[in-house]
Amino acid sequence: MNFGEKLFSLRKEKGLSQEALAEQLNTSRQAVRKGENNQGYPETEKLLMLANLFEVSVDYLLKESPSDISSDGQGLYVSRELAAGYLLYSRQ
Repeated sequence: MNFGEKLFSLRKEKGLSQEALAEQLNTSRQAVRKGENNQGYPETEKLLMLANLFEVSVDYLLKESPSDISSDGQGLYVSRELAAGYLLYSRQ
C-alpha cells in the first residue's frame, strides 16, 4: 500500500471528508486530494500532524510495505530537526 492509499484509508476510517481533514491540517482540500492521488507528499510538519491524528508512525505513512522496515534490531533514526518538530507538536 502506498502513501496515497494509506491516507485515503485512514481518512475514511476516521469518517473525515477531504475538506475536514484539510481544515485540521490547516491546508487545502486540493493538497489532501493530491496526497491521496500520489501527486505529492505533505511537508514534514503535516506528516507529523497526520501521524498524530491517525495514531500511526511516520514510517507507516511513508513506507510501501512492512518488509521495508529494518529487522536487524538497530532501530530507526530520525534527524534532530524532525524529532524536535515532533516533540514541539506533541506538547500542543
